[in-house]
Amino acid sequence: MSRKIKQTPWRVVLWVAGFALLTACGTPSANEAKADPSIQSMLAEVGADGLDGRETVDALDRLPVDKRPDGLMASVRATSLVLSDENKNEKKLEFPSDAFYVSFAPYLTKTHPCTFHSLTTCLGELRNTPMHVTVTDQESGEQFVSETTKTFDNGFYGMWLPRDRDFTLQVESEGKSATVSISTRGDSPTCVTDVKLS
Repeated sequence: MSRKIKQTPWRVVLWVAGFALLTACGTPSANEAKADPSIQSMLAEVGADGLDGRETVDALDRLPVDKRPDGLMASVRATSLVLSDENKNEKKLEFPSDAFYVSFAPYLTKTHPCTFHSLTTCLGELRNTPMHVTVTDQESGEQFVSETTKTFDNGFYGMWLPRDRDFTLQVESEGKSATVSISTRGDSPTCVTDVKLS
């Protein structure tokens, strides 16, 4: 007697695939759990074991994409870096109380929605691309950043800025430019992906 195998509806398959794409630059679970040794091992492999939150962000951000640890999620929140592995073990590294990390990805044609920057999964369109970056306080007019640099290997560029302020970010690259507002207040996004060069 043959038994019919129930097939998964195609709408469910598409929904799961779409959810995976949207969360590729997302965040791990917010549940607190004791850090698993595997997180420490993955950090040790890239020379980031024993670093504080700010140092760990800087170390992971500057790694080539193919050197970033597989199986490690590193989500930059407003006040801390949340590390998690595939078994949902977590470790939280606090940031300095006066510093806020913002990472942005300039683009020409392709971008994605993002709120909290993932140091191990977020990918921007323009990798290792030369640019000039200016960041100005919207209230005082004070210029906090003015530098010629390039995007990291993942297509993003990150900056530590004073907390509880509003800024104007200007990016110029290869004759094109973009201007956007960014904030370092409360739970402001740490991932900015609307920097369209034109």
